[in-house]
Amino acid sequence: MKAAHFSIPRGFRPRYIPCLDEECQVLLDQLEVTGDTEVADHLIESLDAARCRRWEETTEQMNFTKSGPKSWSLIRRLGAAQNPPRTSIFR
Repeated sequence: MKAAHFSIPRGFRPRYIPCLDEECQVLLDQLEVTGDTEVADHLIESLDAARCRRWEETTEQMNFTKSGPKSWSLIRRLGAAQNPPRTSIFR
């Protein structure tokens, strides 16, 4: 227990928001101060646009001939390469 206490980090863990760039961070700060719904809508639109750009960059860089394992890893993480369900012969 003593070793775990010294080796496991404790305390504040920052909140992670995917694709949070500088513009979105400014909007998030404004939203937390004002609580304005228009700022919230603009923040959501900005995050959606950033995520779409990131997705397009990721799919453009995917090359099955040069980086097959990396591409298949992405497909597996997306859930598109699931194994078919096994059927039993003893039904």
